[in-house]
Amino acid sequence: MSWTIDRFMQLATGYWPASVISASVQLGLFEVLEGKGATAKEAAARLGASPAHTSELLDALTALDILDKRADTAQAGSKESVYKIKPSAAQFLTRSGSWCILDALQYNTDLYPLWGRLAECVRNGKPVIPVGAHLGG
Repeated sequence: MSWTIDRFMQLATGYWPASVISASVQLGLFEVLEGKGATAKEAAARLGASPAHTSELLDALTALDILDKRADTAQAGSKESVYKIKPSAAQFLTRSGSWCILDALQYNTDLYPLWGRLAECVRNGKPVIPVGAHLGG
């Protein structure tokens, strides 16, 4: 296997898609989209979030092929899009899904800050939090 700058950059930025998923889990975005979906404005209102930034997060999830984005045909003349969870992803990202992994994704999100301190752990030779913290004390 030959190394290229593209391959290194793909590894170095691999946390970007994970961060999009983590933010969506933390916000409860998948719960908002479950079923009929929502526009960015509707989702932002339900989440108490910035409409512009919610739109960008929804577009990022669409780019990751987790969501479908379609013109809102329910309102004549509307320029807004409706975002829906793809059926193949919904089985993992909704509480009613047959293989719901939202709790596992939340756990991964909770662990992420620790991975960000890996250099500290290696430097000091000690875990960044007490070992028992992973077991609930």
